[in-house]
Amino acid sequence: MTARQGRPVDMLETGSPTIGVFASDQGPGDAARTAIMSDTGNMLARNGATLLALAERDMVPLPLLSSALAAGGKVELVCDKPCNLPP
Repeated sequence: MTARQGRPVDMLETGSPTIGVFASDQGPGDAARTAIMSDTGNMLARNGATLLALAERDMVPLPLLSSALAAGGKVELVCDKPCNLPP
């Protein structure tokens, strides 16, 4: 909790949290990693989080972002260069 104008404020009261995602380029194609990322994206989206993911050298955490979008979540992507993503 933080104080705003002298009264305690619950952080969740101010809106949905934004979570920065820094995904490693070590492990694409790993089934266990894909499952964990998918479950995490789903859970975060269902709980109202906005995901802000960084895409660097064409490395995008697609399982995480896809599952978050499928669960109705909001996803923002910051790319180091123009990038094309699958639909």
